[in-house]
Amino acid sequence: MAKLANLLRIPVRPEREVLQTLAALERNKTPIRVEIENNNTRFYSILSIKRGLVVVAKPPGLKGGLDREGFVRFKVPDSDGKELRMQITVPHFNLLSGGYVFLCSVPKAFADSSLRGAERYNTGRFNNLFLFLPSIKGHFRITDISESGCKVFIDSAAMGDVLEMGKPISPASITVGSKVDIELRSATPRSRVKSTVGFELRVDADGPSNKYLAHFLKSLEAAEATRLKADQSEEK
Repeated sequence: MAKLANLLRIPVRPEREVLQTLAALERNKTPIRVEIENNNTRFYSILSIKRGLVVVAKPPGLKGGLDREGFVRFKVPDSDGKELRMQITVPHFNLLSGGYVFLCSVPKAFADSSLRGAERYNTGRFNNLFLFLPSIKGHFRITDISESGCKVFIDSAAMGDVLEMGKPISPASITVGSKVDIELRSATPRSRVKSTVGFELRVDADGPSNKYLAHFLKSLEAAEATRLKADQSEEK
């Protein structure tokens, strides 16, 4: 009987599933971690649905990076990795309450996962965090990082001369100031957008560098959690 019931069950259309997910996030006022595509800006926000559009609250201090017909994306909390990618229709809108939001169209389905599935952390404020590639004499500032990859700023004129997409580079390391050096098995350039290059990182699972990287990412996570609480206090 159970098998027959499963066969007769009407599948939920992707559009309806997306709407149900957005409605649940609005109902529970769930903070989501929004990423602006092709931009190094990520922030926590609360969303709602009004007149067929997704209304996303702008955090204090967000000034640029949102363009009409651009995209933002976020992972749905507690959903086994489901992601939503939304097109921006109105980059800036003033609420009568004095708050600021931007408006997005409702996606018809969940997005394909980004190449780097691990949680990313914005490191643009750090001037002492670099990816070091001795073989090409490269010392590139890291603008975001996760346990499996990073994005670096690099001179666009030099990209084609020194980097080959998909070719692992070794030795490689992450340097944090002058005291911490996280050794990597390899760093492989995977994507290139304007003046940034995305790298896949490989670290020895049993070595000390893996522990150093995990500790560093935990400190970034704690800093973001503190910022989220501060943002929520300002909104109140």
